Amino acid sequence: IKIIRTKWGTNQHTRGSYSFVKVGSSQEDITSLGRPLSSQGASKPNLLFAGEATHPKLYSTTHGALLTGYREANRIIDMYTEHFTEPDTDEDEEDDADGGIMF
Repeated sequence: IKIIRTKWGTNQHTRGSYSFVKVGSSQEDITSLGRPLSSQGASKPNLLFAGEATHPKLYSTTHGALLTGYREANRIIDMYTEHFTEPDTDEDEEDDADGGIMF
C-alpha cells in the first residue's frame, strides 16, 4: 500500500495559503478570476480556471473549490457537445449544490 500525503502547510510556495478578499476588491474581481481565456479568434476557450478563489460566494472554502471544479467540468462538457455557449456568470452557484452535474 502506498500513501501519498501533501505538505500544503509547509510548501515553500504556498505556506498553506488560501484566498481572501482584499479591502477594496469587488465581486467582479473574484468573477474575473474564473473567466476562461481564449486565443484571438478561437471558438472555444484555451484555458479554464477553477478553485476556491474563483467562486463568487464560497471563496476560501473547500466547497467553493469543489463547485468551481464542477462548473469547469460542465463548461468542458458543453464545449464538446452540440453548440458551445458561454455560461451565464450571474447565476447563483450556491443554490446549485451539485454544480449542475447529473449523477
